[in-house]
Amino acid sequence: MNGSKGFKYHSKSPEEWKKYDEEKERKYKEYRRARRKSLTILTINLFIIILVAFGFYFFRRISPPTNEFTHFSDGLIIQIKMKNDELFPAEKIDAEVDVLNSLKKKRKFHIEDFEFKVIDPNGEIIYSFSHPDEVEAEIDPYGSILVFDLSREETVTPMKPGVYTIIARMIFNGKSVILKRKIKVKESFEVKLSFEKDFYFPGEILNLKVEIFNGSAKDRRIHIRDANLKINDVEYKLTPLEKDVEIQAGGTKLVKFSEKPSVPRKMGKNSLNLRMSFVVDGRIETVSRSSYFYVVNEDEIGDIADLRIMTDSMIYVQVGSPFGFSVYLVNDSNEDKFVMVEKFEMRINGGEEEKEEFNWVGERRAYVPANSKRIVFKTDDWKTLQFNKTGDHRVIIRMILKGGELSHEFIIKAVSP
Repeated sequence: MNGSKGFKYHSKSPEEWKKYDEEKERKYKEYRRARRKSLTILTINLFIIILVAFGFYFFRRISPPTNEFTHFSDGLIIQIKMKNDELFPAEKIDAEVDVLNSLKKKRKFHIEDFEFKVIDPNGEIIYSFSHPDEVEAEIDPYGSILVFDLSREETVTPMKPGVYTIIARMIFNGKSVILKRKIKVKESFEVKLSFEKDFYFPGEILNLKVEIFNGSAKDRRIHIRDANLKINDVEYKLTPLEKDVEIQAGGTKLVKFSEKPSVPRKMGKNSLNLRMSFVVDGRIETVSRSSYFYVVNEDEIGDIADLRIMTDSMIYVQVGSPFGFSVYLVNDSNEDKFVMVEKFEMRINGGEEEKEEFNWVGERRAYVPANSKRIVFKTDDWKTLQFNKTGDHRVIIRMILKGGELSHEFIIKAVSP
């Protein structure tokens, strides 16, 4: 036995084996607990997936919630659509009734006894339209059809403030439908602030455009008391060339000042704040407007990489129907672009009898933000377009920029009504 004193364990001693077995048992129990926990989580996730799938299946069969100006009927949506629910007096009401198809298959519908009314705050009808005859139509998948457009029938301009109500009644697919939409007409004076150029070079004159909008139902005489301009941290006191101005109802008056502030030498975005006070109807009103403008070096102009021309033109137009579109500069890069447009040309060729051409020459600046677009030209500012014969009309747009040239071509098809 004494010889055992020199015995050495080449693997593990009994105590070490005991600790090893205990550690192994502990890890096995932890593994069992973790496995049970994983199975529990998996079961819960499967239950949630089944519940969500069932809920989606169930709620798809419940009609979507409706409001006063939208009605849902078996995948068809009929609505009163407006560009703006708030207007100033003398602004026209731009409302229409549309039918939309939310399904991926064609749908037919019919409308009869259609009525459209505009009611003023006193409950008096200021416009009424009715069409008792039945109208049938088929609508494409995910398409829309215009049922009624107020602007094509008559110009309705509410003159006094308050809440106006548009009501559209009809029998839609055999069921009575009543749609209502509210319009709020408010009176106020607005000071509009803008710049004649998209960006400036250091030391140039800052061409600031200040306009006062008379958002009331009657002509107003305004006395300008004072005006203060702050560019970054520098303040200027402005002197209006005319202190007493008359503005028609719904009209705008350009305010000119004696002072012509210079563009600061700070590169990039510069802040601007204009504060004006004026007297109208014996009361003093103070308005403050803030904006910003960009200052760049001339050597930053000329990078036209990742710029392209785009339009929002329709592909098909009806012969004899007026239409228009806008032309944009699109910036597909992740950096802002400062562009100098030196020449713009547009030609529309539909044969010898239908040729149109527009161009301008001269420096125009365009700031095009990263991954965004900037409108360059609107045909409505030039003329109302209209084709008088069927066929393809090729539109060619060309821009000469400082740094290069861009062009874009597309076809507009004129079809019979």
